[in-house]
Amino acid sequence: MSTAPVAHAAALVLLSSLVLENGRRWGEQAKGFQWTDAAEILNEGSLTPYSFLTRPRGGSKTTDLAAIALTVMIAQAPPEARLYALAADRGQGTLLLDAVDGFVKRTPFLNGAVEISAYRPREAEVAYRRAGCLCCEASS
Repeated sequence: MSTAPVAHAAALVLLSSLVLENGRRWGEQAKGFQWTDAAEILNEGSLTPYSFLTRPRGGSKTTDLAAIALTVMIAQAPPEARLYALAADRGQGTLLLDAVDGFVKRTPFLNGAVEISAYRPREAEVAYRRAGCLCCEASS
């Protein structure tokens, strides 16, 4: 029996427990399309492991992707993994990492588990967990 469905379900449980700016949990507030996107992105057994989200302005793209990236970092990525997020510019990248930082600070069991810092040689913003990291690279 494969453990993939159990791991996928555990990642979705973790994602749903992250605390948003309004104090609600992600899972309490997420709409159907957000759950669908998250479930597909977090599906490690997917035959198409890449995702492209098209949502309107205000459709929670940055917040949801920050929550999903944090979930992958904690629940799915191996130790010392480097995860990359690409942003149109440094401002957008900063918004993503600010959202990750906010989830960490607002979610009691994550507080202190992830550190946001700048990796100056490549001017990338970085979120560290254990020995792994999420690097956000800007195109400009």
